[in-house]
Amino acid sequence: MSVGWIGWLGALVVVLVGAWFWSTRFRPVDGRPEPVVCRGVAQVLRRDQRLKVMTYNVQYLAGKEHVFFYDVPDLSGPDSRPTPASSARALEAIASLINAEDPDIVLLQELDHGARRTDYRDQLPLLLARLRGPYACSAEAFYWKAPFVPYPKIWGAVGLKLATLTKAGPARAVRRNLPSDFGNPLISLFGAQRAVLEVRVPVEGAGDLVIMNTHLEAFSAGTDLCARQIAQLDRLLTALDREGVPWVAGGDLNVLPPGQYAHLIPSHQTYYNQATEMAVLYDHHAVLPSLAAVTGPEGSKSYTYFGNDPALPGPDRTLDYLLHSPRLRLVESSVRQAGAETASDHFPVVAVFEIV
Repeated sequence: MSVGWIGWLGALVVVLVGAWFWSTRFRPVDGRPEPVVCRGVAQVLRRDQRLKVMTYNVQYLAGKEHVFFYDVPDLSGPDSRPTPASSARALEAIASLINAEDPDIVLLQELDHGARRTDYRDQLPLLLARLRGPYACSAEAFYWKAPFVPYPKIWGAVGLKLATLTKAGPARAVRRNLPSDFGNPLISLFGAQRAVLEVRVPVEGAGDLVIMNTHLEAFSAGTDLCARQIAQLDRLLTALDREGVPWVAGGDLNVLPPGQYAHLIPSHQTYYNQATEMAVLYDHHAVLPSLAAVTGPEGSKSYTYFGNDPALPGPDRTLDYLLHSPRLRLVESSVRQAGAETASDHFPVVAVFEIV
């Protein structure tokens, strides 16, 4: 075969592979209903009742026994996946933590489903099987899904989703797309498609309670992507306020509260923009941990992230938040650090509200 034919054949292979990637890319539709599974007898939400809410990034049940490539700023971490044994230990630790708190609503981020790194398992049923709380309804939405990602440390399928569990029901869910465009076509082809999972649960005689669950972009320093995602989340929450609808929102927002950037070790400041995007949400909504808590003398109690980089001295930043509408009265809130040190690289944020 001539060199010319070899060149043409190679070009054809590149075109066919590119066409396959393009045809199989994840293209979620904004406003699309998402799967909700309801089982057993659901509780009925009523005004003036107390409601405990938890948000928790469970780090695809990877635990704290590894240093993954992305844990180190230069991407030199030695591990690309958890071992089955460490994943099993993380699963039991996370289930135990949720059972101990016994929240009425759980917002989960970073659950794998169909990912090579976790042996293609659907992690949500594994977790649900270990929870004692009667979670009548669960809703889920993918925000990263691809049959193959050609990055050497991934080199295979990815599947990452949000999940919301609620003891009350019946529930219905829709996906709200967030901006996900870095301006790079390769990243757009293989990267995450961030979203808000919106779940609505009826409140007896008072319409719906809206539950918003999200995980915003990581590694967006030097871009305006996270700012655009927060602006979209702000618009969704502000619209609910104008309608007088009670809501709670939460997740891993991947941005620091005002004033925390200067306290990070220099190598980890590179993950974030110095002028934090989180200021918009603190200005417009009630946020937990509160600004007073994160900037006060006991600010370390509000840290929600304990990275796996050996250079880190311990928990050192806040990335996870709960926000709530004026129609939810805050009773108490905390970051659950005790007992959560080895379950995930994040700590859960927990709050108790009354529907007013």
